Amino acid sequence: MTGAVAVYFDDTDSDGNPVTAYNIHLLADGASVEEMSELDFTSCMLAMSLPGKTYELPEGSYQASEESCFLGVIVISMKDYYEYDVYDATLTIGRSGENYTFEVSGTAENGEQLSCNYTGPVIFQDGDSL
Repeated sequence: MTGAVAVYFDDTDSDGNPVTAYNIHLLADGASVEEMSELDFTSCMLAMSLPGKTYELPEGSYQASEESCFLGVIVISMKDYYEYDVYDATLTIGRSGENYTFEVSGTAENGEQLSCNYTGPVIFQDGDSL
């Protein structure tokens, strides 16, 4: 993966508590934010829901589940026209200054083992401004 964009929205959870919902796109093939709208890229998209007004991603290791803040990963390649939903996955987030590290591994619904990794800066994008 060669880039990362974290699109966030202020939202509420099922209990009405304020949360910040994230779609974190780890981009491949040198894709940019602008190319995300052109549907000609490969990304590893992660879904997280963090306590309200959380605008930095917390370091740690997360197991995908309905009970955790990390809800899974979808690996998408618009170039090859495939999509894999991955529900059995682990996400590890690290941070050093302005750079984040993401390590994702899991098993897709078809049984294929998938992984994606990225280290570098993250562009934070308010989803309401898209």
